[in-house]
Amino acid sequence: CHLATFVSRWTSECDRKLHRLVCYIHSSKHLRMLGWVGDRLETLQPHLFADADFAGCLASQRSTSGYHFAIRGPNTCFPITGVSKRQTCVSHSTPEAEMVSADFSLRHCGLPCLSLWWTLLPHKPPLMFHEDNQAMIRVCETGRNPTMRYLLRTHRVSVAWLHETFSREYIRMFYEDSSKMCADIYTKAFTDLARWLHACSLINVIDPAQLAAFCSKGADASAAPAISVPGTIVNTLATPSHGGGPQTTRDGPDNALRGLRTASPSTTVKSGLRTATDDSSTMSVKKEEVVRHVKGTAKYYNRVLVEACCGPDSLLSRQTKASDGCLVVGITKDEDFTSNYGIDLAKRFLIGKCCALWFSPPCTGGSTWQNINCQKGPDTVKMIRAHWALFRKLWKSFEE
Repeated sequence: CHLATFVSRWTSECDRKLHRLVCYIHSSKHLRMLGWVGDRLETLQPHLFADADFAGCLASQRSTSGYHFAIRGPNTCFPITGVSKRQTCVSHSTPEAEMVSADFSLRHCGLPCLSLWWTLLPHKPPLMFHEDNQAMIRVCETGRNPTMRYLLRTHRVSVAWLHETFSREYIRMFYEDSSKMCADIYTKAFTDLARWLHACSLINVIDPAQLAAFCSKGADASAAPAISVPGTIVNTLATPSHGGGPQTTRDGPDNALRGLRTASPSTTVKSGLRTATDDSSTMSVKKEEVVRHVKGTAKYYNRVLVEACCGPDSLLSRQTKASDGCLVVGITKDEDFTSNYGIDLAKRFLIGKCCALWFSPPCTGGSTWQNINCQKGPDTVKMIRAHWALFRKLWKSFEE
């Protein structure tokens, strides 16, 4: 705990922080870190997430290293350990802090754990290393970092050792999106409630009662008074975009916890949503249901806002005093509003009078500045025409 470093120089500000910490512990005693296993041993793999902030400590300007280790599979997500540790000296940049964090996580968790998991898992899987800083990934790939030649003397971290380690067959490093970085909660402070709840769900810290409510069999969907979603539990299936690797389940519980709530054992699967639980406890879904923010603490939601062509940090979906009972569904570039999946996703949640669709296409489709940009050359004209074609596809999807 950060406050432990102030025992010998305690102040009134430390009293305030300690009171806030105890208040949070008292109000979150119902939360648990849960794990589930639904696959054979041959499909499981160890995943290590490493992250670092930059000058997060206001007193010393030092960065914080953190890592999260879990065993994952198509229907498995079992957290093993998580660590947060302040670095021993000041870093000059984010890539420098990220390299120190990668070195720390590999030496203390990644490499030692392989001896255990290669004994337990018959197929001896490689360690999947998740990193959200592309500059750090590039340094580890090339083994060259002329701007940080002091790194070995200040942090005692060898770039050559990182390059040699990541070049081995039993470790695969790839880029991870920052919004899905499980180790984020170990390194950074959060001031936004929605971001904090999302960070907790990434490491499987959830309310067991809430999880049980959406796993149990209950009344038919027609009897439900409103739309219900699994709270802060958001499930993402993503394929690593750097260095390969299998498709694994990310933040949240299994694929069964998605979409509208239906719980009758006699119903069937409709529109890609899970509405029945026969002999199997999970059902594979190809893409994310993109329920990004759950407003307020209501169990049921009386209105829906579908944002088409929005960003992952849309201001429109941020929590306000009037957000209670509102479910926001964001269709970003990853879901592709021009595809059948993006259109079906929007239609799936636009099912009543209290549902609205917000469409915000890119302005490049009709910007008057393009009349000037067309004079720059044939390559620019080709790019502008591609923007026009994309805009027409988006508008056609909006009309549908």
